[in-house]
Amino acid sequence: MKIPLRSLSSNWAIIVLTLLPTVLLLVLSYRQARSNAQAALNDRVRDAKGRFDEILEAADVKLNRLIADTDLKPDEALRKELARLVYGDLRFREAGIIDPAGNLVLTDRGFENPPIPVEAAALPAEAGPNAQWVGRFRTAVMKDDSLVIARRTEKFGTADLLVQPDLLFYRSDGSDLGPTGTIGFVRVSDGQVLASKGPFPIVETRWNPEPGDGRIRAEALSSDGRVRIVADVSSAWALRFWWGELGYALPAAILCTIGVTALVHRRLGRTGLDHDLKLGLDRNEFEVHYQPVVELATGR
Repeated sequence: MKIPLRSLSSNWAIIVLTLLPTVLLLVLSYRQARSNAQAALNDRVRDAKGRFDEILEAADVKLNRLIADTDLKPDEALRKELARLVYGDLRFREAGIIDPAGNLVLTDRGFENPPIPVEAAALPAEAGPNAQWVGRFRTAVMKDDSLVIARRTEKFGTADLLVQPDLLFYRSDGSDLGPTGTIGFVRVSDGQVLASKGPFPIVETRWNPEPGDGRIRAEALSSDGRVRIVADVSSAWALRFWWGELGYALPAAILCTIGVTALVHRRLGRTGLDHDLKLGLDRNEFEVHYQPVVELATGR
């Protein structure tokens, strides 16, 4: 079908054809930006998991050594060991010994007299060979919330270490994820949020996993499988990556549009009536026929 040049301005098919490369490249660049945003969020969660596991591993080594060396006998020698443990590693802000009856009897600061009852939720559910993250609590010594890592024994009671929650995050973890971005640590067994940054979805200290449409999420489990690390951002967070993609996609889209437009104009120029007439003249395809005009009434 031949399309006259004069119809070019009103031909929507040609307009769509010339804009299609730009639209496709912009869509592809945005999809790539979302993929890059997902990868960046996965890296953020992987880093958080690494810090989390590193602290747990250090605590496990220290508590196991403490139990093996002292049997958790609450005396001055044990108090000095607790103090040495805390002062030797600034990640831990307090250490304590809880007797089998569930009373805090000794900390790195001294003996508790009378002993302080400890709620069952602040203790590991059962004895085991490894330390574990117990939860988030506020002690009588530390007036703000701390995360408890503890190891419970069958005979000697429980040894615990307290960690400041902010140590689990980079300084930029809260602000760098956008105004609605969040990252947090959630206990798998009951959904309790141990620590979080940003507007983390919490209902009565429990994680409420209801991501909105279009949001980007990344998750990972701690090495012991007891804690889930979750990060969640809005789709707008991907725009920061899209601007970078546009630096390559937009010039390419403009060049493609110019190229397609030039090809369309050239193609239309070859199929129009003007082109056919010119081509026929160049090839001597026209024959001249004389056709006299006579008026029948006069014979002239």
